[in-house]
Amino acid sequence: MYNVKANSNLIQWETCAAFLVKLPRTKYKFWISKKLARETGHKLIMVIPDSFEIKIFNRSNEKILCADEFLEYFGFDFSQEIIDDLKD
Repeated sequence: MYNVKANSNLIQWETCAAFLVKLPRTKYKFWISKKLARETGHKLIMVIPDSFEIKIFNRSNEKILCADEFLEYFGFDFSQEIIDDLKD
């Protein structure tokens, strides 16, 4: 499970049950349930489970991303085998 922080300016729309969020550095958007996200100040904090799959879309296209693919858009890097903080 991962906690992802994003600027609240990425929120495009809000309903009573979900946020419509723009995916950083793309033209894609996605819906995320308020059970998995909350807005605090100028941040949107999302909880992303390991088994997470999400549909991203724009006007002409849609894709389904797994958690790892989705998290890469928010700066997570899963290609490193050793975490730099743990190196001796």
